[in-house]
Amino acid sequence: MANTLGSNIAAILPEKQGRLAISERPIPTPGPGELLVRNEAVAANPSDWKVQSLGVIVDKFPAVLGSDVAGIVVSVGPGVTRFEAGDHVMAFALGMVLGNIDGAAFQTFTILNEAATSHLPKSLSFQQGATLPVAMTTAAIALFADLELPMREKRDNEQGAILVWSGASAVGVGAIQIAHALGWTVYTTASPEHHAWLKKLGATDAWDYRDPKAAQHIGQAAKDAGLNIRGAIDTRSEDSSFDFVAAALVAANSTSGAKVATVLPWPADKQKPEGTETFSINCFRFVKDRQDIGSWLFGSWLYKALEDGSIEPAPKVRLIEGGLKGTQSMLDTLKAGTNSAADAPKPSAYNSTVFDWWYFDAISADLTQGISFLTFNLALVTGVSSGSNKFIPFVSVYGILPKQTFYLYSVPGTSAVVESSPDQATRGTWECTGFGWVASPDMESYTITINSTYVSGTLSFESKAPAYYPCGPVEPGSDLVVAPSVGWANALADADALVSLFVGGTAIDWSGIGYHDKNWGTEFFGSTFNSWYWGHVRVGPYRLVWFKQ
Repeated sequence: MANTLGSNIAAILPEKQGRLAISERPIPTPGPGELLVRNEAVAANPSDWKVQSLGVIVDKFPAVLGSDVAGIVVSVGPGVTRFEAGDHVMAFALGMVLGNIDGAAFQTFTILNEAATSHLPKSLSFQQGATLPVAMTTAAIALFADLELPMREKRDNEQGAILVWSGASAVGVGAIQIAHALGWTVYTTASPEHHAWLKKLGATDAWDYRDPKAAQHIGQAAKDAGLNIRGAIDTRSEDSSFDFVAAALVAANSTSGAKVATVLPWPADKQKPEGTETFSINCFRFVKDRQDIGSWLFGSWLYKALEDGSIEPAPKVRLIEGGLKGTQSMLDTLKAGTNSAADAPKPSAYNSTVFDWWYFDAISADLTQGISFLTFNLALVTGVSSGSNKFIPFVSVYGILPKQTFYLYSVPGTSAVVESSPDQATRGTWECTGFGWVASPDMESYTITINSTYVSGTLSFESKAPAYYPCGPVEPGSDLVVAPSVGWANALADADALVSLFVGGTAIDWSGIGYHDKNWGTEFFGSTFNSWYWGHVRVGPYRLVWFKQ
């Protein structure tokens, strides 16, 4: 077989947490219920880079990663009835799940399980097909296993709506499209620029997830339609999203019997609405206790829905050049997201630096109001190392109100931690101050929460420009040094900002332009330099940032 098919080139993971290396492997032979496929396109998921970087799931090496694949059937094993040589297919490759190196995606030839394989419509490219299997499977597990929707069209006597929090994600888009195709009302949240697109895909209505009143709006929409929210899927699963989903169920009077599916487990310190069940989505259930979902999805529904236009491939494909040689670049890109490297380094406890601060500011669209938010950790002595308790952590918020009224509020903390969670969302907590913030995994959005005596509320930022390092765009290996012993990263060079605060008992609500950067130093602050200036501005279609020592 090898002499007629050519070589099986693979992106090999040689060891735990190693870098991928291109090598040749034998071409496998399909067994009962299996297909041998020549891969024309593969796609990466967050689980792929996590397996590599965190050293989880896979425990046998060398290994091959990857689960999303589309290609052409070369041969079939005994008992295969739905496929034959020459068929175009897309599949959830089960190699990582089953510990079978021949069944992983990142190689020229892959062994596929018939139960996890679907025909690929001729109207779709292999690249489009490769993006669908894992996301659609995860969405289907959430809808049918966790929310317990029936795997059929909704009947007239079945009432209720589905809430998809963060609908613009791959899983969110999949859930919206499947639920809509089966006749369910779907509410979702996303950045405003995605609302029209999500409604086109099937969302009944969409709200800005940064809006502090989003949960109330969703609840009111359900009440106005005479619907309860029978289930919610949280594809974001970070601090504020758990709270918002819970608040939406409460606002809709839908807590009793409601089910919530999350991509990360519901935190133990987050209160669940009374009468609500929560589930952590496990997409591998379709080969374990919910094989019926895999049979429904891959057996015929996915192909037919794509053929008749009930659903469409989404989100858009981002191509990484270089074939299998580009696999490591693909994982690096996915791990970094758009801006995630911009706040490096990101270990816990003071970023392993002697001084460290995170700066945010915003100015209202009418230029009458502004606010700055600063967190700072400063060593008391030269050379204090990471994790030492000899730090002064404090937070300051200062701003201007209409009629040139200024305010300043600063409070010291007892401890401060800046960390990355397993999903690479970053967050900062300043104990005993009431201040904290969390960033999305792609570092495109930040939410600052303030709960103190004089100032309380939220500041939200949504990126509108690429992140920058001192000497150019964010790229792996870029120099972060802006001055001797001082690092600088500009995660939000330009952003849309939403401010919702109470300042001294006065409600402050406005939107405008936002900005965020970060500095850190490896020497005592006074040993570097004492001051610098920076600024940012929108000028027509341009976003300018300057930094002067």
